[in-house]
Amino acid sequence: MSKSDENADRVKAHWNAQSAKKSQGWTSNGKILEYVLKNISGSNKFWLNWLFEDHIKRPIDNLLSLGCGTGGHEFIMARTGLVSHIDAFDISPSSIASARERALAEGVKNISFEEKSFEDFISNPPNKKYDAICFFGSLHHVTPIEDVLFTCRSLMSDNSILIFNEYTGYMYALPSPKTESIIEEIHKCIHPKFINDGFEKVKFFDLEHMLKHDPSEGVRAPLIIPILRQIFDVSFLKATAGPILHRYYSHLNHDFANSHTPEAETIMNLLIFIEEILLKNQVLDPDFHIGICKLKKAL
Repeated sequence: MSKSDENADRVKAHWNAQSAKKSQGWTSNGKILEYVLKNISGSNKFWLNWLFEDHIKRPIDNLLSLGCGTGGHEFIMARTGLVSHIDAFDISPSSIASARERALAEGVKNISFEEKSFEDFISNPPNKKYDAICFFGSLHHVTPIEDVLFTCRSLMSDNSILIFNEYTGYMYALPSPKTESIIEEIHKCIHPKFINDGFEKVKFFDLEHMLKHDPSEGVRAPLIIPILRQIFDVSFLKATAGPILHRYYSHLNHDFANSHTPEAETIMNLLIFIEEILLKNQVLDPDFHIGICKLKKAL
């Protein structure tokens, strides 16, 4: 078995396992979600609804979603009334099975879910054009970004759009030395009773861990926006969050962080304020971006 095949098997196993988990991600915290949504839309409206209802503002007949997972975003789009049909694929068999079961249970008939890898997509792309193509947290798992995006371009017509909401930070989701040192200083300021068990000291996964468990995580993330700019006209681009909150949230006791007590509100507000100041003064770079691309006009 080749190294690439081994990595593909690790990625598939990782996402099969993830699809069965109900872990609390950083945006499960109400304060953090409010911060991210306000960065995107200036309101509390969910970013995907805002994007379609307030920004795109036109019906989409056929949409392709790459790396759909269990289909959470696809179900939202299917119900906006602005998307007629969605083709969606993911490498994880359990994720696709879960999405199909949900579609059947909820009577959603305008989404087609398929088990497929990005490599399969490149070698055997759909034989149709799409009005919109989406990457929602999947493009940063792609090694051949150029090949995937060139394939996407071939499936687009003049009025088509490519939409993304992606991690664009350090490769393999590793923290920069500056980010790591800032989080370590923040951690010293938080009382131990507010810290998750096992996180007395700051913990970050290293490269060896990432390559063993999910070698696709953020594999070429810093190159996403530069490559998009080369292949498409990036008509809309917005930073949505920085490197502090999504890395540090796992260290906090989640019951406390979501308790709405004065102590919890104060700590969460301060963490958000710290990230905002660091980004505003360009001490750290944002880790996430949302954007819309169009085909480049011929010269």
